[in-house]
Amino acid sequence: MSVLEFFPWSFPGLHWEAAADPEDEVPEGFVLAEVGSGRVAVANVDNPGVVLVGTPAHLAQLKRAFEEGRLDFLLAREVTEDD
Repeated sequence: MSVLEFFPWSFPGLHWEAAADPEDEVPEGFVLAEVGSGRVAVANVDNPGVVLVGTPAHLAQLKRAFEEGRLDFLLAREVTEDD
């Protein structure tokens, strides 16, 4: 992961790291930061107004759901201009 400057509206001052390829000059996609109390914040660099906070167990559960294909129907959806 690569460290980046990212300042979401509701979580200033956190140490954000990009999940993208560290060789990318401008990180895209998701970034993560430790919030405290065993929680992790996840945000999209293109939408600093939305931050998801959960425990590592919650993120592991989400990861398993992706790996097992339980969320494929969401990933296969075509994005339209209305989204």
